[in-house]
Order: sequence, then structure tokens, then C-alpha cells
Amino acid sequence: MKKYLLIFILIANLFYSVEENTNYLKGLEFYSQKKFLQAIGFLKKAIEEGYDNPLCYFYLANSYLNNEDYDKSIENYIFSLKKSINSEFSSIIYYNIGYVFYLKKDYDKSIQFFNKAYELNKNLVNVYWYKGMAYFKKRDKINTINEWIKYIELDPNGPEVPKLKIALGILTNDNFSFKEIEENQLDQTLNQSNTNSQIENIIDIEGVLKDIELEDKGKVSDESYEDIEK
Repeated sequence: MKKYLLIFILIANLFYSVEENTNYLKGLEFYSQKKFLQAIGFLKKAIEEGYDNPLCYFYLANSYLNNEDYDKSIENYIFSLKKSINSEFSSIIYYNIGYVFYLKKDYDKSIQFFNKAYELNKNLVNVYWYKGMAYFKKRDKINTINEWIKYIELDPNGPEVPKLKIALGILTNDNFSFKEIEENQLDQTLNQSNTNSQIENIIDIEGVLKDIELEDKGKVSDESYEDIEK
């Protein structure tokens, strides 16, 4: 999975000149050490002091995500998005929001934000893997197949291609239906050798996240996102 993300691991100064702020720098230090609770504390202090850099909100959102506080993660991604003046950076934020909605099992919103990310950045081919997964969770066979075929077309050597070819073989069988035994067979194929892949799929500008796993959680409300979805 990291193959895709390395394209977008961008040094913060590419986007914005980072002013000296002690709490922000301390927050980044803890973040790089994967001490996310401490990172949250210092990044919040920086914002309280009036530090208005969108990267601060971005790393705060990533930190909340790593602590599985998905609502606060989305809230801070949106703050970062509203302050972003760089389309590529915005695409990264949209991607991560889509990923969080996927974890929250709000698959319609996940697909919406992945689409927005790809509109801004055609290198984000991995959106087709996740959109296919979202449609699969929605029991939408046709769109699942279409998204995964597109993924394979755009990146025929992508890390998900071998398992997707097997999955597509199951899905396109004339006798396929979303019965429990068939779904379990497909789930096993999709999750094969994928133990630590979830957290690797958020885009982390400093590239420090590697081995952290997250579980699917709850559901998010539709409120507060209307301005983003227009």
C-alpha cells in the first residue's frame, strides 16, 4: 500500500512556510514518535495560541484518527481543508476524510470524498480500491466490479491486483450472490496478507505511520458536512 502513498509524502514546507511555534514543533515531535495523545495536547495548544497553519489541523486530525476518535479527526480535516490553498494538499485531505468515513462504515460519504480527492489528484489511484470495497460492503456488485477493474487498468502492478483478480473471478461468476459462505470466501481473499494495511492508507505527509491497526467503528451523522459536499 505504501507504494501509492510515497508519491504524496510531501515535506510540509512544500505547501506552507511553517512559522516557529513551540507547541506545534513539540506536537510534531511526539507525532513522529507515534505518541498521539501527547501530540494532540501540543497541537491543540498551538491552535489555542492562534497558530492557524492548516498543517497543524492536518496532523491533529491524523493524531485523532490514530486514537480512533473519528469525529474529531473529520472535524479537524475539514478545518485544514477550509484553510488549504494548495489543490494537491486538499486532495490528500479529501482522501483521508474518505478513509475515515470508510472506517465509520458510512460508505456513501466515503465514496463522495474519494471522488473529490481523485478529481484534484489523478495519482490517487488507490481510491478505486477503497470505492470498490465500499460498494462491496453496500452489496452493489456492479459498481464493485467496475471500481476494481478501473484500479487494475490504472495500476496493473498495484499491490492489490493479485487478490482483486481472484475476487473479480468470484464476483463475475454467474452463480454469485451475497450469501454468507460466498461473502466469507471473498472476504478471506480481500483480507489476505493485509493485517496492517488499514492505517497505512491514510496519507501522512511526514510518512511516520507504519504498524498501527484500526478497527471499524460506528456511524457518523450527516450534519456539518453540507458545505464540503456542495
